[in-house]
Amino acid sequence: MRRHWIWLIPLLFLAGLLLIALLFQQNRSVYQQQYQFAVQLFNQLRELDAVSDREIVQIAHARGRNYDHLAQARQQIYLAQQALEQWAELDDPVTQTLLSSYFTLQEHKEALVLDIQHYAALSRNGLLYLPQLNAELSAQGVIGEAQRYQLLSALYRFHLFGDLASLHEVQRHLADLQALPVTSAALADFKHHAERNLSHLARLSQDVQAYLLIESRPVLDALEQQKQIYYAERVALLERRARIMVGLTLLLVLGLALAGYRWQLSSQQSRLARQRLETAVSGLSEAFALFDGQGRLVLCNQAWQRTYPWMNEQERRDWSRCYASLQRYLKASGCRAYLKPQEVHQFLEETYDGRWLQASDSGTPEGGRVCVRTDISGIQQSRQELRTVAAVFENCNEAIMVVDAAVRITLVNPAFERITGYAAAEVLGQNPHLLASGRHDRAFYRQLWLALLEDGQWSGEIWNRRRNGEIYPQHLSITTLRNAADQVHEYVAVFTDITQHKKHEEQIKRQAYYDALTQLPNRILLIDRLEQALAQPQRHRLLALCFIDLDRFKNVNDTLGHEAGDQLLVQVAARFTACLPASATLARFGGDEYVVLLPELHSAQEATLIAEQMIACASEPFVLAERDIQIGCSIGIALYPNDAQDADSLMRNADLAMYQAKQAGRNCLRFFTQRLQREADYLMQLEQDLRLALAAGQFSVHYQPQISSHTGRVEGVEALLRWQHPQRGWISPVDFIGLAEDTGLIGELGWWVLEQSVRDLARWRQQGHALRLAVNVSGRQKQLGLQAASVLALLARHGLEASDLVIEITESLLMERDDDTQAWLEAFTTQGIRLAIDDFGTGYSSLSYLKRFPISVLKIDREFIRDLGEAGEAQSLVEAIVALGRSLGLKLVAEGVETATQLSRVQALGCDQVQGYYYARPLPADELLFWMTRHQQDIQAGLYSPDEKD
Repeated sequence: MRRHWIWLIPLLFLAGLLLIALLFQQNRSVYQQQYQFAVQLFNQLRELDAVSDREIVQIAHARGRNYDHLAQARQQIYLAQQALEQWAELDDPVTQTLLSSYFTLQEHKEALVLDIQHYAALSRNGLLYLPQLNAELSAQGVIGEAQRYQLLSALYRFHLFGDLASLHEVQRHLADLQALPVTSAALADFKHHAERNLSHLARLSQDVQAYLLIESRPVLDALEQQKQIYYAERVALLERRARIMVGLTLLLVLGLALAGYRWQLSSQQSRLARQRLETAVSGLSEAFALFDGQGRLVLCNQAWQRTYPWMNEQERRDWSRCYASLQRYLKASGCRAYLKPQEVHQFLEETYDGRWLQASDSGTPEGGRVCVRTDISGIQQSRQELRTVAAVFENCNEAIMVVDAAVRITLVNPAFERITGYAAAEVLGQNPHLLASGRHDRAFYRQLWLALLEDGQWSGEIWNRRRNGEIYPQHLSITTLRNAADQVHEYVAVFTDITQHKKHEEQIKRQAYYDALTQLPNRILLIDRLEQALAQPQRHRLLALCFIDLDRFKNVNDTLGHEAGDQLLVQVAARFTACLPASATLARFGGDEYVVLLPELHSAQEATLIAEQMIACASEPFVLAERDIQIGCSIGIALYPNDAQDADSLMRNADLAMYQAKQAGRNCLRFFTQRLQREADYLMQLEQDLRLALAAGQFSVHYQPQISSHTGRVEGVEALLRWQHPQRGWISPVDFIGLAEDTGLIGELGWWVLEQSVRDLARWRQQGHALRLAVNVSGRQKQLGLQAASVLALLARHGLEASDLVIEITESLLMERDDDTQAWLEAFTTQGIRLAIDDFGTGYSSLSYLKRFPISVLKIDREFIRDLGEAGEAQSLVEAIVALGRSLGLKLVAEGVETATQLSRVQALGCDQVQGYYYARPLPADELLFWMTRHQQDIQAGLYSPDEKD
């Protein structure tokens, strides 16, 4: 009966605790629900505030025109505020104060929202109306169109960004517009609306700034914090009450428990006495076994069984069998079969599974044996690891230094001695500061020690000094070792000499950012420095970019070879460097192009003087291959901020100016102008139009007759490409042929001309006109795949012979001195197609290529023919060309004959054919047919003479 009564004590205790827990949990859940509801309100208000702020910013910067999201957010904020008042503790004055402050801030925001919506609508309407009004003013031709466009652009930027710089720009453009005389009511209306729109935008920006400066979130955070405090106080009160109730319950149960405990204690003491011996043995971590004088097992623990898992029950219980098993299954053992009383024998045992056991056998007075086995495998492994670590320490290529907590060197390895030059005896006990190079300041070492104290390690590059005074770079890693009390015990530093690594890095960096030939900065480094210069704060000085191209550099490569050309590039770089200021950056941009960055200029005149010095340096003779070589350079200059605002535009504009200098005669400088930009834009648009013109049928072929200077008969025609643009009208081939060659469109365009002219020639043949066709071919067509086989196939399709076609080429193609070019031209001539040199005398006229290439016809340039009627050298030049052609057996054609005097002169000089306006302009195919018919009729009737020409 007493035993059953004792079991009621814990049941009563548990019942009391359960009741207390239920009461505590019920009250706590009520407070928790209230708190969670409040937290949800706080989060909702924060999100709504963020939505409202975002919508305000979108409206202010013209990115949002719908106010529905803003209105919904403000309405939800109002509802959330009403819900917020419901849980506010009336007895908490701090909460009431914060709540009132938060409602006041929200009312202020609501008022600003209405103003922002009002002025945003006014600003947007003004920005919609002003472009319409400006268009009307432009249509009427009212003055100030540029000022109005600038003002509109500035207003849009200010509306989008709202920064102070944009506002100043609007005010400046508005002042420029206001300064214009009022020539119409519409202009006055524009000025008035522009001023009003600026006022609305300024008020809008002011209201948005005021709205964003209202800090309602800190008040909301304070409210949430106060709610947390209130909730924590209520929970703490509940916990105090629960603890009191638990204490009372414990006191009630304690009396009953004390009586039961005394009864239990007396019964347990007897059981503990019986179990003490077994517990002492089983609790040993070492394996333990006791054998009596007859060798029988008296007692052993589980560790003994785990130590020898292969033993069966019979071997464990009898010492003689146990001994035999040990001898059989152990790899090494010093166990003895017999011991004297009180004798102690210690030895080591090694098992085949790699364990090491520290064994101790002691003889008992009655002849028994006490066996103790301790597993020391971990200790043996640690010893082995220590030996391995010692070997690594001694043979490691990285230097190792151990420093104690007092910052004294306690240990170094041989690699330390090899790298630093210090012997171990010289540094032991010293402060590691003796290795310092002096290149790092106190702040560097302060950060190093701070990292060791906070993170326990530091790693990075550092410069130290060897024993001989040499300063060298290291990669250093330091680790902090702490003892069991978490106190700093030692510091272990491992470092390597990275001198070679730094040299390799420097070499790689130089290869990446410097030109390998001239050692000047390359394109990448120049652009980086240019972008850095442009990123500097706005200053009153100018920045200039000079784009330089060497004149006649290709001649040096062609005549002296590329090695001489490379030497010339190096000498040019040296000269330019000597004449540039220290702040300038000279870079090789590629080939024979250099770029100079002048970051600090006071005026454009200063850039002019520097560029003229470079031109003078480049104009002086260079000594190459024991010869004096004279070249020059063309320089284009673009200024920042006048000509461009970014690196790409500045580079492009300087390049455009350089090409302008080339066209102006070379060896001169030109500044970038807006005209150059317009020309570049024109060429870009022309390229786009050119790509569409062929498919749109805008091209046509006109033909100019080639007349025999002796008989007056038409012997051939030259096919000339013409382009009639739908908006620009007739575009000269001078404007688009070079562009077609640069873009590769000349391949398709040239083949179209060839097909069209061959088709017309075949039609004229059928109508009785035996003509020879001359077609201009560009060197680019060779690169684009024009071959003799395809041309012959085209002629064959239309029933024409190869001799009916003359291909006209320029002297520049022959100057390439390329075996492929010679083979390409010979492929035409071997099939019967003749070659003519167009505009002979204006290029690099040379007997060498006239003898090397299979030329049949020389066409004397119109510039020489034009001056035949005047006193000068034209007569002698044409005579020389005619004599040269006659000596080589070539046919001579005079281009550009426009007067009877010119005709008589070329006839007298012995030219075979003439062509020019004297006979006919280039005509479409149908008009040419009519002209040839009439011309032939006049000749047959004997009515034709130069003086009677139509």
